[in-house]
Amino acid sequence: MSNPNGARGAKAERDLVVWLRGHGWPDACRARGEGAVDRGDIGGIPGVCVQVKAAAKPEYVMARLRAAQQGALAQAWGRREVAVVKLPGVGDPAKWWAATPLPKWCPTSALSLPSTQPRVGYLAPAVTIQHAINERGGALRDGPGLDGDWVWWITTVDRLFAALEEGS
Repeated sequence: MSNPNGARGAKAERDLVVWLRGHGWPDACRARGEGAVDRGDIGGIPGVCVQVKAAAKPEYVMARLRAAQQGALAQAWGRREVAVVKLPGVGDPAKWWAATPLPKWCPTSALSLPSTQPRVGYLAPAVTIQHAINERGGALRDGPGLDGDWVWWITTVDRLFAALEEGS
């Protein structure tokens, strides 16, 4: 019997790679496991470590986001951490959530964030973050970091990767 969670995650990774290749990242590929040194789920993006999780139900989105954040931090090895969560019922990878810690690699202004980008608490529910993404383009949320808690910018995949492209 196959693992449905593993299959869901692998499909999300493949779908994200297809989207990335079509939107300015032609070398994007699924990363192979490297034994004790895992380098993220998506490779081929210079200086970026992407960790992908898929949420099967709306109530799992925040847990999957936290898991993706933790995985990105653990596997970055000096690269920019990016956590991506496939939202349940959302087929277009451009509209999935993507998050990156701001102080780690660039100032907020380098991402051209609107001055109205709201800051939400660490325990904010998914509906609050989705509202901020819909109304303001994203949210700043306290989250995990290697040196304590950091502020993570949570937005959509298309917005985050456009900002990465502008910042490189």
